Amino acid sequence: SKCTSVPENYQQRSKRKEISSSLPFPKLETQSLLPVVQWTWTENRMRELRITEKCLFFARQEGTNFGAATQILPILIYSQQPQRTPRQTNIPFWVALKSFDNWMEMHAGAHAIDQHFLNTEGPKNLPMTLGLIGLWYNNFHKAQTVAILPYDQYMHRFPAYFQQGDMESNGKHVDRQGNHIHCQTGPIIWGEPGTNGQHSFYQLLHMGQTVAADFIGFIDSQHDLCIDQEQISSHDELMANFFAQPDALANGKTADEVRSEGITGDLVAHRTFDGNRPSMSLLLPKLTAYAAGQLLAIYEHRTAVQGFIWEINSFDQWGVELGKKLAIDIRKKLITARTDPNQVPVRAANPATSRILNYYVEQSREAA
Repeated sequence: SKCTSVPENYQQRSKRKEISSSLPFPKLETQSLLPVVQWTWTENRMRELRITEKCLFFARQEGTNFGAATQILPILIYSQQPQRTPRQTNIPFWVALKSFDNWMEMHAGAHAIDQHFLNTEGPKNLPMTLGLIGLWYNNFHKAQTVAILPYDQYMHRFPAYFQQGDMESNGKHVDRQGNHIHCQTGPIIWGEPGTNGQHSFYQLLHMGQTVAADFIGFIDSQHDLCIDQEQISSHDELMANFFAQPDALANGKTADEVRSEGITGDLVAHRTFDGNRPSMSLLLPKLTAYAAGQLLAIYEHRTAVQGFIWEINSFDQWGVELGKKLAIDIRKKLITARTDPNQVPVRAANPATSRILNYYVEQSREAA
């Protein structure tokens, strides 16, 4: 793969996508949440929060009683909003309403990484280095997945957040000129907080297929706990695992080391670790709004770097359109089936779907 320069219209394309994704009205699944409330701040409140336009609130009904179980989803639109990709601009609006200072602090952290990315050369450029390392694991070592493993429970949705951030951006099979790409592009992104993962899927990380692992830790805890008679705090206990797991992945454990512990027979092979498994560790001072902004920008730019090298357009998502179009067609068939009980069978795009769709219609009629 050849390294290409950042397209001059990088920021413009990001801005265009941000605007379109910040206005969810054309999306059918979003329209089902509307209309509930459209509310404009009073001028004093808008001035206090430095909002120059308006806030739109949309509510999602969680139960049958609308007034008792409603989740308000704010979408904040104001003319001075810093221009970032949709993933970062849309996520923190509820934070802005609770603490606008924290919201701006998050953008300050992201801006610091932006400037680092734009102005730092070569191997000292963190997002560029991470993007190149990720491409090396993906294209040359066939690591098809990346596990994001934050050692802080407050980061438990961060892996899912960048499932969309990376997989929607770089899950492409043609380049910007429409030519088929003859290598793997975006990896599968997944993960969980460290201690949860250790007791579920770390077995595979150590002894199964190759997975590139991203460990994220913090020097200071949000809620450290020191128990009497314990020599170290709860955060130190957590971080001991943060430092140990990458070493275990890298170094493994030889058969001789296993035997030296008194293990014999067939069990030796089961307790031998090959090692040489890829990982990287990010250690930040504390999980603050500023640090969260830094992490968001690091991963955004890492994704962009890989997209530039693969010569793909990381700023479109045509892959989500086909399923939505077919869903609209099936929705029409369901409307017909619901309004005309004699409308059997319902036909879908292939026989397997037709069969299960008709079973769904028939069983739901009986249940009603």
